[in-house]
Amino acid sequence: MSCAGTITCIYVFLIIQNIPMKQQNKSKRIIVGSIITIVVFGLYGLMLSFGSHESMYVDRPEGRLCKMPIDGVPSMVTVAPGLVFKIDTGADASSITEKDLATLESLGYKAEHKIYPVFGRNGWGRMNWTFTRFQVDLPLYDYISEEDSLGNISHQIIPESLNVLHDVDFVPSSTGFSVLGVDFLQKFKIEYLYEEKVVALSFDTPEGYEPFAELSVSHSPLKDMWQGNRYYISISVQNIKNDYFLDTGLQRAKLRLPMSEYVRSSTDLVSDTIRTMIHKHPALVDYDAWVCIGDRCGTAAVWYCDTNEEPYTFNPFNYIEQDFLLDLNGKKLMLKPHSYAFFSRIKMNGK
Repeated sequence: MSCAGTITCIYVFLIIQNIPMKQQNKSKRIIVGSIITIVVFGLYGLMLSFGSHESMYVDRPEGRLCKMPIDGVPSMVTVAPGLVFKIDTGADASSITEKDLATLESLGYKAEHKIYPVFGRNGWGRMNWTFTRFQVDLPLYDYISEEDSLGNISHQIIPESLNVLHDVDFVPSSTGFSVLGVDFLQKFKIEYLYEEKVVALSFDTPEGYEPFAELSVSHSPLKDMWQGNRYYISISVQNIKNDYFLDTGLQRAKLRLPMSEYVRSSTDLVSDTIRTMIHKHPALVDYDAWVCIGDRCGTAAVWYCDTNEEPYTFNPFNYIEQDFLLDLNGKKLMLKPHSYAFFSRIKMNGK
């Protein structure tokens, strides 16, 4: 124990000795409770100081590190043949299944097992606590996208484009599928190439993108305790602004508001259902709501629905119909001008 700690203990002891016996038990309980609280928060702070993916590096860091075909509901990316991950900014810690660990080992990438406490939301949005962490290398590739006569997109891997990402941290999957969570995604610039239907990762911002909207990070003490940050974007629906949680795991819905907000819409609403990974929830849809993000406004579909997740959510993969780039660490959403239209009917700055 340090000198300061010893003096503190002696001081506390002397105080207790001068307190009447009736009050001593209460005082001891308060002191013990305070010490336990300090120790718990101290240990958790120490745990968070290590973070995730701190030792991660890649063979070729210049330019685009890889492309990953994206498909399905929810959005799933193919990291390499046989390795499919949910891409989910709503999951705090990236996770991996035993099956995918075995696939990686068969490719020559054996995971290192570590004992390390991790606490946060999993790919179902549920809180998960584990003392197990895997550190493993991921093979990344480039893909060629081809469109057939019916408009279907297929992807062909370029084997010689192999670019190994080393020392990637995962917790064991508690959902039955693997997840690239926000702790991983915030390390990169995340580029969605709309026509190719791929997600590309890079450390630097590719050319051609312009700032579109600013992101904010939650400063709630409770939300800051998980492995990854919680990112939000200001959006106006029917001329009312709210901060929407950026959730790339949101299924089907583009924008989701609480059910109580349906009074914003003046048109007839359509009954629908929103599915999360574990539940179905009744919803009302306004297919002609007036939405403004950044300096762009237009009509778009919004869903009114109550779930056990964030009340206001936004999934750019479901919403933006053009190339875009997410820079989570830089707190920016960027667009590439002259690619596909953002809204089906679009107005720039009200023009």
